[in-house]
Amino acid sequence: MDSEPLYPKERWQLLGLMAEDQVDRLDINTDSEAAWIRLQKRDKKRLQAMLELLAKFKQPTVENIGYDGSKAVWLLAQHSDFATMGRILKLLERLHLQNKPVYYQGIPYLKDRINVLQNKKQRYGTQFLIDEKNYWQLQPLVSSEHVNKWRAKFDLEPLADEVIYGN
Repeated sequence: MDSEPLYPKERWQLLGLMAEDQVDRLDINTDSEAAWIRLQKRDKKRLQAMLELLAKFKQPTVENIGYDGSKAVWLLAQHSDFATMGRILKLLERLHLQNKPVYYQGIPYLKDRINVLQNKKQRYGTQFLIDEKNYWQLQPLVSSEHVNKWRAKFDLEPLADEVIYGN
């Protein structure tokens, strides 16, 4: 059985923030600008709460907040501002390189999200946008040939050829 994290209260708070984040995204009316504005305000509140918690435990490691708590930090960063995404990405990368258990599978998502927001190609194929026909479209890749090799390094499932190369 897994041991209790060093910061169990903070872990539960993070899990609550992550659950709120996901409920908000399920409920959003994507055609409503007002709904997007409300979502952004709620995201900012959750981000502030997450950053206050992070200040207490410093490192989002499995030891400190559990695997799911580490995942919650990643997810909240994924839905945050550009600067926070970069900050959490660097933190997760550093901890992962130091062999400290963290939610390392989130690293490719943050890298790709940052690249897509900068109008750059993504490496890991994690970012999709909905097109005018309401279909999910993979955003441009650095390399269609290497994407699955890069994904495997983070234990991500391979993308199907239809996703990579289109129908």
